[in-house]
Amino acid sequence: MVNNCVHLTQECSGCGVCAAVCPQNALTVSINQDGFFEAVVNEQQCVSCGKCLVACPKMIQQETSSLSQPYELYAAWSKDTVERKSSASGGLASVIAKWGIKNGYKVAGVIYDETLGQARTVLASSVEETTAFKGSKYLQSYTVDAFKEVLKSQEKYIVFGTPCQIAGMHKAAVLFGRRNNLILVDCFCHGVPSYLVWQLVCKEYFPARETWDKVVFRDKSGGWHNFLMTLHKGENKILSVKEHKNPFYQLFFSDLCMNSSCYACQAKKIFSFADIRLGDFWGNLFDLNEKGVSAAVICSERGKQIFTNCIEEKRIVAKLVSQEKLIPFQSAFRSGRHIPLGRKEIMRALKKREPLAFVLKKAKSYTPTNQHIRETVKALLPVFVYKYFRYLLHKRKL
Repeated sequence: MVNNCVHLTQECSGCGVCAAVCPQNALTVSINQDGFFEAVVNEQQCVSCGKCLVACPKMIQQETSSLSQPYELYAAWSKDTVERKSSASGGLASVIAKWGIKNGYKVAGVIYDETLGQARTVLASSVEETTAFKGSKYLQSYTVDAFKEVLKSQEKYIVFGTPCQIAGMHKAAVLFGRRNNLILVDCFCHGVPSYLVWQLVCKEYFPARETWDKVVFRDKSGGWHNFLMTLHKGENKILSVKEHKNPFYQLFFSDLCMNSSCYACQAKKIFSFADIRLGDFWGNLFDLNEKGVSAAVICSERGKQIFTNCIEEKRIVAKLVSQEKLIPFQSAFRSGRHIPLGRKEIMRALKKREPLAFVLKKAKSYTPTNQHIRETVKALLPVFVYKYFRYLLHKRKL
């Protein structure tokens, strides 16, 4: 029997680490018919070394690092107001990247490649290059080239990624004897949507592709709690769409078009192999904050040292919090562990290239009534009215 990860392809998260560690280049990662990155094995080139299996995040063992016993949890934000405003939440990822460059690290982060229409993990060696990493991308990133370079290099790197990507990088770095030279940062991950959704929205909903050259997935000009997506052409804003009027977000948050491996993903729900996990600090504490607050889970002694350095250097404001104030509000812990009813039908419609209106209608038919009412009301209400209702609700919770 060939000793590789081919038998795991039905569970493949598309993290790309297997292809990065393969000494024979027998593995490649490409977008499959469902619109997700997936590893493909060339059996003729495979020599059954088993390195891909060692690195695969699907081979997680229960006794590994657990999120249920983190070092510390924080609410935090950058003291640089410009940096905080231009970031998706509180700007902590940008602060950590800058700290890394200052202290001799290179940085692996995610950009959106407008030419390819894909998110990609790339390497940066200057503060200027890390600015493209700002903001959540909400798309699965192609990692193979960057991860190969990180693993073969003798330099120090800070690597940002999703929980499955970072779990794979941790295992690969241990395999290659590189773990002590890496700082790994993952995120509270909702899951990754099919590229078929993004392609359909770009084709049917957005203006002609030649009219815009940049997309900001989380524009905070309407406030941190409002998921505003904007398209730009140079310095000009071409389109600005609210969350509940944006078909991409409607389908993304429906949970009906995520990668099948995302639903029961242990790396996002239970374990973290990172030094630090970052995300938005949702919940009652910052209900009325519109500038953005980051959640930071310190998962290792190395992560604690970096975070402490950022506080001491007055780069961030940080407040220690309890798990009860943070964890229950993260979607990764609220979402189910099983593939939901309706996903099969939605994915079939996407693969058949059905019209966007048809796909949205199908997705809404599987939306719980209370959620549908809430989303409809939010979409119809003026922003100032919605904010007032949220203020009243916040006061009631206190």
